[in-house]
Amino acid sequence: MQANTKLDAFQKAELKTMRVGAVQYGVKVVNLDNKTTIAYKALGNTVEFALSVMAPTEKKFRPKVGEFWALQKFFDSQIVKMAKPDFIVMCEFVWDAYPIHY
Repeated sequence: MQANTKLDAFQKAELKTMRVGAVQYGVKVVNLDNKTTIAYKALGNTVEFALSVMAPTEKKFRPKVGEFWALQKFFDSQIVKMAKPDFIVMCEFVWDAYPIHY
């Protein structure tokens, strides 16, 4: 069975609020390979980030759903800290990276 997850009205409103917080705190969001979304913030020589990965049962990639879950995890402190050079290398290994613009 294929999933077709979409954000409900409450999640859409929460995403708008999280976007404001992301701008205020310097958190950026990037979709990688149309499967993975990363919310990250550079802090000196390190990067804090949270990931959201599309479920294999999803019919299609929905950037807003990935953004919602990545930001939700980031603001809930479900983050990983990594040295900035290692983070850059990790991201270079994933193809077709493009930023979400809002």
